[in-house]
Parts: sequence; C-alpha cells; structure tokens
Amino acid sequence: AVLAQRLELEAGLDGLAAELATLTSIKKALQLKLFQASEQRNGLVKSRRRLEERVESEKQGYLLRVADLVRANGRMDEALDRATVKLDHLQMSEKSIETQLGKAREQVIHLIEQIGRKEAQEAREAKAERAAREAEQRK
Repeated sequence: AVLAQRLELEAGLDGLAAELATLTSIKKALQLKLFQASEQRNGLVKSRRRLEERVESEKQGYLLRVADLVRANGRMDEALDRATVKLDHLQMSEKSIETQLGKAREQVIHLIEQIGRKEAQEAREAKAERAAREAEQRK
C-alpha cells in the first residue's frame, strides 16, 4: 500500500513537474514576447520622435520661407508704390507738356495770323504806292 501510494505520489510529482516545465516554458515564451513588444515599442517611440523632429524641422523651414516671402512681398509692394508715384508724376508732366503745347500752338496760330495781316497790309501799301507812282507818271 505504501508502495502504491509512493508510486501514485511520484506519478503526481512527475505530472506536476511536467506541468511546471510547461508553465516555465510558457512563462519564458511570454517573457520573450513581452521583451520583443517592449523593443518594438521603443523602436516605435524612437521613430515617432525622429518623425516629430523632422516635422518640426520642416515646419521651421516653411515658416522661414513664409517670412522670406512676406518680406519679398513687402519689398514688391514698396516698389509698386514707388512706380505708381513715378507714373503719377509722369502723367502730370505729360498733361503739363500737352497744356504748354496747346498754348504754343495757339501762339503760333496767332503769330501766323499777325504775319498774314501784316503781309496783306504791306501788299496793300505796296499796291497803293505803285498806283500812286503810276498816277504820277501819267500826269
């Protein structure tokens, strides 16, 4: 009876040892999976950090580019303002020149009319002198 009990205990211990070995190997497999998951998580965290740094770097680059474009736009606006002022001055000068040209034309026309009247007067006087000479010669 003791022998049967002992054999039964040994069989139970063997079953427990086998179960303990199975549980130990499951524990080791789970620890390995946990370690791998931890490593994968660490890799993902590092990747996310690198990605965030790259995004921030690109963001800064774009912000600098936008600032450059804003400055360039300001310079273009200033140049446009200067060009507009110059154009306004040129247009005013053109109007002034056109006005002066109109006045000069009027003066030329007036002078031509005066010259025409004077030439007509001189022609009448010359005709009158000829007529007077011819009349004297006939007498």
